[in-house]
Amino acid sequence: MDTRTAQAGPTRRTVLATTAFAVPAIAMTATSPAFASTGAQTLTVSTPNMQAPAAGNTPVTITVTDNNGQPAPSGAVSLIGPSGVSFSPATPTISNGTATSTMTTTDNWATPGSTLTITATTSGGNGSAGLTILGANALAGGPNGIGTGSGTPTGNGGAGTGSTSRAISPPEQLLMSFPSPIVSLAQGSGSGVSAFTLALLQDGTVWGVGTNSYGQLGDGTTTSRTTWAKVPGLRGVVEICAGGQTAMARLSNGGIRSWGLNNFGQLGNGTTASSSTPVTVQNITNATQIVAGAANGWALLSTGEVRSWGYGAYGGNGNGGNKSQSLPVAVPGINTAIRISCADYTPYVLLQSGQIQTWGLGSSGERGDGQSGSTTGPASPITVSGISNAVQVCGYSGGAIARLSTGELRAWGKGGTGMLGNGSTSDSSTPVAVSGITNATKIATTLSSAFAQLSSGGFVAWGRNGSREFNDGTTTNRTAPSAWTPPSPTGGLPCPGSGNATIFTLK
Repeated sequence: MDTRTAQAGPTRRTVLATTAFAVPAIAMTATSPAFASTGAQTLTVSTPNMQAPAAGNTPVTITVTDNNGQPAPSGAVSLIGPSGVSFSPATPTISNGTATSTMTTTDNWATPGSTLTITATTSGGNGSAGLTILGANALAGGPNGIGTGSGTPTGNGGAGTGSTSRAISPPEQLLMSFPSPIVSLAQGSGSGVSAFTLALLQDGTVWGVGTNSYGQLGDGTTTSRTTWAKVPGLRGVVEICAGGQTAMARLSNGGIRSWGLNNFGQLGNGTTASSSTPVTVQNITNATQIVAGAANGWALLSTGEVRSWGYGAYGGNGNGGNKSQSLPVAVPGINTAIRISCADYTPYVLLQSGQIQTWGLGSSGERGDGQSGSTTGPASPITVSGISNAVQVCGYSGGAIARLSTGELRAWGKGGTGMLGNGSTSDSSTPVAVSGITNATKIATTLSSAFAQLSSGGFVAWGRNGSREFNDGTTTNRTAPSAWTPPSPTGGLPCPGSGNATIFTLK
């Protein structure tokens, strides 16, 4: 989807594109205290805050005492770690009960949250420490790379540091030491310095970096950041999304929290006041999926119903009117929905029947109903033409792509970057076949690029490549699918929520 910021008037939202980063450092945190043997000496092993970069240097301190608790006056300590970990010196000298060394770790892709154990040994005893690995199991590439580079664990999420516009190719590893694996990433308003990026970790916390003019980083301020930080007080999160300058999180209990810009009620809390801390989307306790448009929020409920809130001028709330809604409203007639997606101001609801329903803006044919050029779309759900056996739908900026039960693909809407995949750059207000694809098993979209995995095990891509989204050595857009190789070591499609950047996570 496209991300345009909705401020004085409606703008487009940015969805996180699938880009890959290379993260050079991973850190470790102690999960268990150092322990000593029953020998004549007691050894305690520590690092600063019990953390260390996975691909860098960390000071290690070994405290040695005798069985009376007195510092050992002299001697040598031998240090041992797992494969890929080294120490300099490997046998430091004890001085007044203390020995020091530098540990070097080299595993960039060590799983955050896993344990690394180092052991110190003297002639009189030994001690060990278990360290919990911190890291970033994600890559990003293409435009507006986030959190890449080397050195200290910072993250460039589009806060105007000068590197926001560079095309990252090949994809780079995300530069940050997280305490848990990254589950997914999402990017809002990802054009130039307006980008902000969110990371959902396996431990249920959310972290953010980038621009923060409306509080979209959720940290209680409106100060932009080039370093990642956790959204305070937000836990139990199982899904995130970002649209415009607004962020949303779905909780394990079915509730939804939101923060950031709220000029059209897109926070869903009954006000139009922006919030720099998460607020509760009202009257929803059983959400199973969320998506964010340029200035709207949509939620799929466990009942198969859909709720909508935010900007209403294009009929985007689906409740029959064109008035913005600061509280969620029911979308009439939908009670068998199984998945939702969206373009900027146009949602897509996949039904159990295999049909797709939509409403809202249709200026580029994104409703797939044969109509285009309309800025005042139907304010109630209509059915996308000619599709009755869809099993997946993915929106992008100005259109959508559906995967059929046959393995074929259909696309409609904006075609300027080749997103329709039919060899053309023209828009289409009705679904057209994506050329040559008959065995797709999964699809993914970013702002203006599309990817598919095939039953043969191969991958194809099409659409925008002007910022090296495909990492194929060119900046040539593809108007039809052609072979594409996922960046190593991901081996798969970009994660949902990609906007301008193309983002991958390692599972």
